[in-house]
Amino acid sequence: MTLPTYQELMRPVLEVHRDGAPHAASEVTRMVADLLKLSETDRATRLPSGRELLHNRCHWARYYLLRAGALEQTSRGSARITARGRELLAGNSPITAETLRAYPEFVEWLLASRRMGPGVGTDPSAAAAAVEPQSETAEERMQSAHLDLREEIESALLDQIREMTPAFFEDLVVRLLLRLGYGSDVEAGERIGRSGDGGVDGVIYEDKLSLDLVYIQAKRWQANVGRPDIQGFVGSLEGKRVQKGVFITTSDFTADAKNYAETIQKRVALINGRTLARLMFDSGLGVTTVATYEVKKIDTDYFTLSD
Repeated sequence: MTLPTYQELMRPVLEVHRDGAPHAASEVTRMVADLLKLSETDRATRLPSGRELLHNRCHWARYYLLRAGALEQTSRGSARITARGRELLAGNSPITAETLRAYPEFVEWLLASRRMGPGVGTDPSAAAAAVEPQSETAEERMQSAHLDLREEIESALLDQIREMTPAFFEDLVVRLLLRLGYGSDVEAGERIGRSGDGGVDGVIYEDKLSLDLVYIQAKRWQANVGRPDIQGFVGSLEGKRVQKGVFITTSDFTADAKNYAETIQKRVALINGRTLARLMFDSGLGVTTVATYEVKKIDTDYFTLSD
């Protein structure tokens, strides 16, 4: 049989979660295959990248359902059904991405990840009624798919980081700044703090003599970082006579914290979770390339007749 699309798999993916127990992504793929009685050939079909096609489609169906609140994440890689998911199962109509637009958080995610196309605006109610462009070129569809993958991977990066130890996170942010080009060489940085000590968690040496330093504070928090936390970090910089600092969190900063950082004389960069994930993606830290697709065009010069 022809494998169902990721949208056609949304109902089966929800169905296998009906028992209310948490299920890992790999487990969901097997359960869906069993539910649909797929052949071994269907289960083994692969994408050019080598990934199983069924797993890839189940993954995206599951990811959309998570974004719509029909599933909820219980731990890294596992999810269970919610009351909203049970309501969707109780209905007789197909479950598609269009169905999920009835939920504000799903629409907000579409807007944030730029899937709604130009001209939609930022009003979720207007976006929910918008129809995705049907006249996209193949190149535009590839770009859209790339953005989909990027957003999903960045979200997964943050989930992964939150599962790690504070010490791992402190080491990660030092490595990230070094990879971004800060420091006199690739080894010109180290983790020096302890989680919860209220001081400095890492340092970057920007010159060979360590005369110019960048201090780092890393907070693996769920709650937003407030002004008192930034003030404490600035106080640590003052005590060590350092002019530059970077405060990185897996959450975000309050408006008061941002305003304070903009008014002080010291140069303090604030990096929230979304920016952290983007920088990791762009620098290749914590991610690996599994496939590369080249976009080619006709070389018109080659076909130009010479006199």
